[in-house]
Amino acid sequence: MKRAIVLGLALILIAGVVGLAEEGVGAFAGFRDGVDARALGMGGAFVAIADSYSATYWNPAGIALAGGPRIGGMYTNKFMADINFNFLSGITNIAGFSVAATYMGINIAGIPQYDENGNQIGTVNDNEMLLGGSFALNIAGIGFAGGTVKAYNQSLAGASGNGFGFDAGLLVSGVVEGLSLGVAAFDIGDTRIKWSTGAVDKVGSMFRLGGAYMLNGFLLAAEYDFGSDIAATIRFGAEFNLEVVRIRAGVTLPEGGELGFTAGAGLNLAPLLIDFAWVQNKLISGEGVGDTLVLSAEFVF
Repeated sequence: MKRAIVLGLALILIAGVVGLAEEGVGAFAGFRDGVDARALGMGGAFVAIADSYSATYWNPAGIALAGGPRIGGMYTNKFMADINFNFLSGITNIAGFSVAATYMGINIAGIPQYDENGNQIGTVNDNEMLLGGSFALNIAGIGFAGGTVKAYNQSLAGASGNGFGFDAGLLVSGVVEGLSLGVAAFDIGDTRIKWSTGAVDKVGSMFRLGGAYMLNGFLLAAEYDFGSDIAATIRFGAEFNLEVVRIRAGVTLPEGGELGFTAGAGLNLAPLLIDFAWVQNKLISGEGVGDTLVLSAEFVF
């Protein structure tokens, strides 16, 4: 049974890559920048680690690696531009499976609205939300496999859009001591967002491939992200574990873009984990816009 599930997930991953030819239009793009201060402090090179509450975002296979019950959340004001971004996820074990529930939301208030002549006629609010349910299992001698079913909802200027997507991931660990490999596909086959106005938007498929190596408390990670509506990006990250304190740094290099840096730190106050990250802004510019500061916390039962 378990091997059949793994084979099915692997086939879904392959089918998703084949489906990349059809380009999306970038709906819910704000959800693509990453979550969790620990992962972001490491440059987002987290697909082969995914051992925390945020595994549902980076690689759903990792919720089996996360072990027993835990709950965690993140908050950030993206780019210091009043883009409120929240993430919350909880993981537990049921009948031999690891299961998780996830909420992710973005709220932007007071977006200027203009007429055809460029005159401001008012403001609108943008509310974006994702609810997800994930499962994962341990495959003896191989690692972990998992998947997520998620529902999108967005309301903007009196209209609303909804859609359903699917993610899948594999995480190989234990074959070589200290080494783990991860692959995950998101919004496989492109997720359609159907609007109350009759319009159809799309969340394009995205893929993460990466590896991580742990040696004497020092963790190194590398990852390659690509998809139908994102710039292909290379990510590198490192974490040094000093028991109570963890220090992190990362680098991101998007295709055709500028090199970006990240850094972070965490406190292990078991059973409570608190993390902070700084993410250099290389995406948008303008008055009042700056780098992103991220705060997250996790409680392990």
